[in-house]
Amino acid sequence: MGVECLQDHELIANQTIKIARELLAISRQILLVTFDVLGLN
Repeated sequence: MGVECLQDHELIANQTIKIARELLAISRQILLVTFDVLGLN
């Protein structure tokens, strides 16, 4: 395993984490809106 290969894996991991966080934030927003619409707040 070369250093470049490891850096690539790190980059991919960071991107994946970033995307996962964004998806979590979006689903949280959807949940909040759903609760508002259903009047559960």
